Amino acid sequence: MFTYNDITMEINIAIVEDENDEIIKLKSFLEKFSNENSISFAINVYSDGQKFIQNFKNDQYHIILMDIELPGLDGFNASKKLREIDKDVVLIFITNLAQYAIKGYEVDALDFALKPLNYNDFELKLKKGMRHIKREKYLYLKGTDNAIINISVNDIVFIETDHHYLIIHLADESTIRTRKSMKEMTSELKNYSFSLSNSGYLVNLRYVERIDNDSVLVGSHQLLISRRKRNDLIRDFNNYLIGETRNG
Repeated sequence: MFTYNDITMEINIAIVEDENDEIIKLKSFLEKFSNENSISFAINVYSDGQKFIQNFKNDQYHIILMDIELPGLDGFNASKKLREIDKDVVLIFITNLAQYAIKGYEVDALDFALKPLNYNDFELKLKKGMRHIKREKYLYLKGTDNAIINISVNDIVFIETDHHYLIIHLADESTIRTRKSMKEMTSELKNYSFSLSNSGYLVNLRYVERIDNDSVLVGSHQLLISRRKRNDLIRDFNNYLIGETRNG
């Protein structure tokens, strides 16, 4: 049986869907999944994309099940707005149209489920979402002033070596300098969406914008790729795009 013994908190889920039959079906699927895997869900339902965004807060939900075809503000544009507020929440599209799977990458959607929904397919999508939650992590680092700093893995853009130190570049453009080797950091982050572009740069794949012949654009930073690491980086990035990491 698929279980998550280390997930003990209640999982907050938003259903953004305007068709009552689909809402009833999603709730029944979530109840079945909950019973089979001993996981508690707290579920809120919104029938309008605009109302959802007006009430949405950062870190409010772990998973959002978003219908694409909604009255007023559609699910895709609602997702653009929610990413301005929360870039980490797991987003799964519910749609009649398979072509939205490609557009979903624009808003970092983890996956999509096609209507008419069936439980076996939905279960696979939800499992992927749960694995993503399971991989959330915080690092505790000692700064150069010996202060202990707690940072979210998701906030790390890339890490670079600086002699016997590492410089950690964060999404808010701040940096943290810590005495740790790249080998140690790579080992700590091996189960997350990170990949070496060369021996001096460890990049968070969620921030990769483009991979060129000899460089990778990570956020606003152009970083060098070694020939030895290029194929690994491309493979890891492709795996990330389908919701998996090399060790996930």
